Amino acid sequence: MACGALALALALALALALALAWLGLARLADCFLQHAIKPADFVKPGGGFTGFLQLISSLLFKLTVYIFLRWIPSRAAHPVIPALYTVYLLTSLLRDYRLRSAIRRYLEQHDLADPDASTHLKQLAERIETSEPKLQDKKVGEPVSNSPSPAAKGQQSQPASISKGKGAPSYAKVAAEGSEALKGASDSDSDATAVAGGKPRAAGPRRKVGRLTIPEILKALVFGVSTRSPRLNFYILLAHTIALAMFLDSFFSPYLFPSHWDYNLSFARVGAISPTSAKVHVRYPHPLPPFDGLQEDMSDELGFSGILRDGLQASPEPVRVIWRRLPELGERQFLQDGAAAGLEKETGLSRRWERGPLLRLTEETDWTTTAVLDNLWPSTRYEWRLAFVHNNTFTPVPERAQQFTTWPDPRLSQYLQTRNAAVARDSDEMGIEMPNEDSSPVDDPNHFSFASTSCVKPDFPYHPAQFWAWNWLLKLAGIGSEPGGIAQRNRIPGFDLLYKRAIEGKAKPSLRFLLQLGDLIYADVPHYGGPTKDAYRKLYRNLFASDSFRRVYENLPTIGIYDDHEVVNNWSGKTADGTTLESFPPANTAWKEYVGLANPDPLDEGENYYTFRYGGSAAFFVMDTRKHRSHYQQDDDEDKTMLGERQKDALLRWLGAVNSTSVFKFVVSSVPFNTLWGGPLDWDGQKDSWAAYMSERGQLASVMQYVPNLIVLSGDRHEFAATSIRDTITEFSTSPLSMFYLPIRTLAEDHGAGAWGEDKLYKYIPDGNHKWSEFEVDTRDPYKPVVRVSVQVDGKEAWQVSLLGKPVRRAENVVGSIAKSLLELLGFKPRRWF
Repeated sequence: MACGALALALALALALALALAWLGLARLADCFLQHAIKPADFVKPGGGFTGFLQLISSLLFKLTVYIFLRWIPSRAAHPVIPALYTVYLLTSLLRDYRLRSAIRRYLEQHDLADPDASTHLKQLAERIETSEPKLQDKKVGEPVSNSPSPAAKGQQSQPASISKGKGAPSYAKVAAEGSEALKGASDSDSDATAVAGGKPRAAGPRRKVGRLTIPEILKALVFGVSTRSPRLNFYILLAHTIALAMFLDSFFSPYLFPSHWDYNLSFARVGAISPTSAKVHVRYPHPLPPFDGLQEDMSDELGFSGILRDGLQASPEPVRVIWRRLPELGERQFLQDGAAAGLEKETGLSRRWERGPLLRLTEETDWTTTAVLDNLWPSTRYEWRLAFVHNNTFTPVPERAQQFTTWPDPRLSQYLQTRNAAVARDSDEMGIEMPNEDSSPVDDPNHFSFASTSCVKPDFPYHPAQFWAWNWLLKLAGIGSEPGGIAQRNRIPGFDLLYKRAIEGKAKPSLRFLLQLGDLIYADVPHYGGPTKDAYRKLYRNLFASDSFRRVYENLPTIGIYDDHEVVNNWSGKTADGTTLESFPPANTAWKEYVGLANPDPLDEGENYYTFRYGGSAAFFVMDTRKHRSHYQQDDDEDKTMLGERQKDALLRWLGAVNSTSVFKFVVSSVPFNTLWGGPLDWDGQKDSWAAYMSERGQLASVMQYVPNLIVLSGDRHEFAATSIRDTITEFSTSPLSMFYLPIRTLAEDHGAGAWGEDKLYKYIPDGNHKWSEFEVDTRDPYKPVVRVSVQVDGKEAWQVSLLGKPVRRAENVVGSIAKSLLELLGFKPRRWF
């Protein structure tokens, strides 16, 4: 966004020029008026309307900047904050000019504005040599006497002798104590004389130079009003200018980072995983440099060979995925021993890379693509890289091999439950306490953990250490320069906290995957770039370039669904007049390129809702609550929908299919399914959630309430709430991961269906900028299935609860059916998931 960067540069240059001009005027006025511009008995003239406007604009400016940087980065701040700063700047300049004029008039009236008199007083007080003709006749140490005033008649005047040495009073003391610093000064206010060029001259009333008091300084700093001190006025203006610069920095930051240029970002990650496959998601712009002519072969001896060959031709598939299985613990030791003995080939277990699918990388898809690695083994660790097709060498991105672990085979669930029950029974009989097991083992389909969250905006809340003016200096000093440090730009603190808890220092992540439930970018906050693919792609590139996010998506499979801010705030697939929203097609294209294509395959062609399952423990249905929804203003009858008929039918059929095949069923909604959010200060709570679609919600709830162990996961509200719908449906709504929360409470049990008891509140945690929920699904005991929920707020556990499920009767599976071939049954290939 070149226009945005240019506007930022011009605004900062203008503000800096005005501030420097003010400083120059202040220093010029100081030189002209000397230190007499702040007489103690000078009464500052009233500010009138200008002073009132200055005070109000300063307060509103500071308040709106703080709200924008720390609470709500609203689009409305763009015209408001610069306008308030402009008003404050103009009123401050006008107010300062009027103050100086009033001081000058005051000094002229009291005959203290003569610069010569002020200079002579300073020279006499400090005993400084001067080349002035008027003072050259005076000798150092010569007494200076004053005539007695009429009020002092009859009293002997005392000569004042000022000599060079330690006892000489300073100018500051003379300025502070007035005539008392000169022993021979008269106490009269009317007939006192002063020595100036050897001639006595009548002086005005004695004046003391007063300083600003602490209350005056605090008042000026808090309310931004002008004072008698031009320097203090300058520093106050400078503080306002820095606040404006921070606002502009935050406002334009997504468009100022180099990542928004299409050639600056490359990444490689794993998305959807199953027991036998994994999706890799890659962005690699311009993988091969253009070759226009001939290329000379190189010789090791001479450095050149003189043989010319055709250059590489442009290929849409220049890169392929290569992968290999990582050895297990016993195999690793065997390979190490074999390598030490030089028997790698004889062992037959050399780690050979397998060729994977080719990657089609074109500018039309913003250099993004996905590929599926299939025919993998369940519960097995793999590593993968990218390689150039033309010479079979590793690509620079990723720098090193990345790893993933396939999910366990669901057909082992009942077998492992039976085995675990027998082990637990034997342990109880022998009095042996079972050790605490891994909360997310790689080979148990009945035990795993995952996390859910939503709402992500880089560099929010804004930290002062991120400001470009001193950000580089802090990094040089080593302050906040570590990964996730406060001086890092494009930082997402929520992902940093998630990385520290689930990934850092662990042999494998404690979570199997992350469910991101929408608002992964904020396309319309604080600036909307328009309904174009390029505008949305820039924000996704900025997001994936964040080191905070990169550390997570390179180690933890991340899948999700969009909500409103991936397109525009509170959008619905159909507008009020029934037409399709103009912004959705380009936004949907960009979302698919960076998120959607890495998800599990959609249930229907061209749609974004999908399902997946983990072992026999849990099944997931991720809904699309935006594309097919009716406008919220439509009458809430049977025709008003959030899912559309096709998706709703798919959800109902899925509920019937998993009713007796999975223990826990997770229905994922980007917006809350409960209706407890709302109230007069929460317009969105009742208009943008299921509360505005009560007819369709009632249809779904009438089926869902009879499905055992059903849990709804949602986000969007920037708060956490655990609720119950019709006593059998439990919902956990968690957000934001890195965004604002409101100090105003917007959830209550008397809102929506809570008024008649259909929706009930279990737990409400509104505060916290960084929230996510972790779910440990444990069905190892088929008679006591449980989901343990841990709510993380700002990196600390804020609440935990165990949700006890009901036993689910399932059809018997034949253990032998998991074998992929007769050779496996005969033991020629290891079944590593046993």
